[in-house]
Amino acid sequence: MSILILSLLVANTLLVITHLGFRNLAENILVFFTVFYGIITGSLTILGFLNCATKTSLVVFLSIILIILTLLKLKRQQKFHLFVKYQKKKPDFYALCVGAFLLSWLINIVLLQRNLPPITTDGIYYHLPFSARWFQTGRLERIPIYFSDIAMSYYPLTGDLFYLMHFLIFASDIFVNLVQLPFALYAGCAIYLILRKFNVSKNSAIFASIFFIIIKPILKQVTLVFVDLMLVAFYFSTVYFLLSLHKKYGIILASINAGMLVGTKTLGLIFLIFSLPLLFFNKTKPKEKYWVYMMGLLFFVLTGFWWYIQCWILTGNPLYPAKISFLMFNLNGLYTFPEESLITKFRHFFQTILSPYEIDAPSEIFMFLTSVWLVGLTICRVNKKFCYFLFLPIIIILAYVFVFPTYYYQMRHLLIIYGFFCSSFAILFDKITDGYTQKFSDIAKFLFLIMFSHFSFSHPILTLMSLFLFLFIFPLLLGLFSQKEKIRKISIATSLITSTTLIFIFFSNIQFYKNTRMKVFEIFYGKQAEVWSFVDSYKPGQKKAIAYVGDFFIFPFYGKDLENFVYYQPVNRLEETLIHEYLIDKSEFFSPYDFKKLESLYRSSPDFKIWFEGLVKHRVQLLVIKKRSPEPFIEETWANLHPSIFCIIFENEIGKVYKFHHHQNQELP
Repeated sequence: MSILILSLLVANTLLVITHLGFRNLAENILVFFTVFYGIITGSLTILGFLNCATKTSLVVFLSIILIILTLLKLKRQQKFHLFVKYQKKKPDFYALCVGAFLLSWLINIVLLQRNLPPITTDGIYYHLPFSARWFQTGRLERIPIYFSDIAMSYYPLTGDLFYLMHFLIFASDIFVNLVQLPFALYAGCAIYLILRKFNVSKNSAIFASIFFIIIKPILKQVTLVFVDLMLVAFYFSTVYFLLSLHKKYGIILASINAGMLVGTKTLGLIFLIFSLPLLFFNKTKPKEKYWVYMMGLLFFVLTGFWWYIQCWILTGNPLYPAKISFLMFNLNGLYTFPEESLITKFRHFFQTILSPYEIDAPSEIFMFLTSVWLVGLTICRVNKKFCYFLFLPIIIILAYVFVFPTYYYQMRHLLIIYGFFCSSFAILFDKITDGYTQKFSDIAKFLFLIMFSHFSFSHPILTLMSLFLFLFIFPLLLGLFSQKEKIRKISIATSLITSTTLIFIFFSNIQFYKNTRMKVFEIFYGKQAEVWSFVDSYKPGQKKAIAYVGDFFIFPFYGKDLENFVYYQPVNRLEETLIHEYLIDKSEFFSPYDFKKLESLYRSSPDFKIWFEGLVKHRVQLLVIKKRSPEPFIEETWANLHPSIFCIIFENEIGKVYKFHHHQNQELP
């Protein structure tokens, strides 16, 4: 069924592309990504609303779409031009060269990372637990987050739908680290098209898009469970289609990307708002019919903006739990943020740049790229539209610093600025090599890519492995486009054998992955991973209902095949409850990191009887409690007071695991 789902997605996407009739290879690739992920988002959103986001329902839904698209046989029949037109042209030596270079790095990274389980804190704390719960229930419900920043329960979660799709296809977290991989290509393609729109030379635009993908923060994110790279792809695709509204269905394609942009992160709203002025630079106005605008609005809501509407319906504030006050405009919320001067905020922001995380670009590389960007900005000042585009990082950074509190600052939130940096590099190279031969310019760009990739990662083995792969892939690509039939046949045969071998290597590690998954977790998470490992080894393969207490990273509790049901059992209600449903004094506000004070809301008036009934109702088998000092969680006290019901079966420095055994006719203690 997994192959069937993928086949239906691709078939529906290709049918839509055929109708749209874009004749440019790069545009068709960008439209493919847009439609493919748009179908995933729209389908899962509709099915999630109907409480049936399951494999079977998805297959039926996609089949219905396929039948409708086939039966319509849109009046104007067009040939499919995605690859046919490109193959007729003489191969571009430079494009094949940098393409082989990119492939060598991506294959290298994927093969090295394929045995790693998801290890990012955001991923195992809420991205994957949300997706896993949706996978189990088939409902796109808001899932409460406890013992941490409760705002995560109210975030726009379009990005998590792609992790849900992964679970629907594989029913495991086996390849979940690679969900963001296509989005690097998605973003790179959009950057290339934007630069071509601004009349940057073809080879320089290719250079910029490849350069963007191999920059450390981008290439690192390719194998991490975040949504930041998705945000980048949706942003640059939105910008391209905003610049192309005059094209057929450009409005709808822009709306789909814009919807996914704002639906992936609240930050996407800022990115979108400040990019809208690009519309005023368009000389050619769109001449679409009224229904196209209405369809665009519908897709914008369906692919992302509906999260804000849902939050507004639930809480009266689309940006809950933040309290919004601007002039006469006020929205009640739970969080109040400390007042900080702009000087303080900028100081913190520059400290963030100078003290990067492992996944960020080293500060010296960031400064170097910033310098090049400033030079590029001065070069393109004659072209007002291009100048505004390259000026956007300043506007976005100012808005980011002004709107968000300092504790939120992370450079991965602003990955889009690397797209602008690389765009500046493209026009700078065009300027520097002006007057030189095209061959000299292309060699200079390629050598720069090699040197920068090595310097960015500072890992000789990684560089050598990528170089070895390049020396193998590049001749193959040249052979595929050779004019000699014999060479082409040999290249095709070698490519098929190589591809088959790589696919075999890639998929051959499934059982190895499942056997070593917890051992790898222990390397990164130590004692907490010991708790996960014990729970995983307790009656392995059987479905277990697990109640947790404390700030665990909860995704590993779901099991290697997502067989376990994991939830927090409230001490004052039978079911998990979002925090806005508790009685909250409107005059009282909380800091996002004042966890103890937040606990006073959802853990007030603890009642053993209610808690016990909740455990029985959910047929809990294991109770996992994180140790806390000096005052332990009340659930630990209750469990210790009733050893006949709560039998401790594991304990370490981090937490305890109790076996909960309750007979149907057993009286409440």
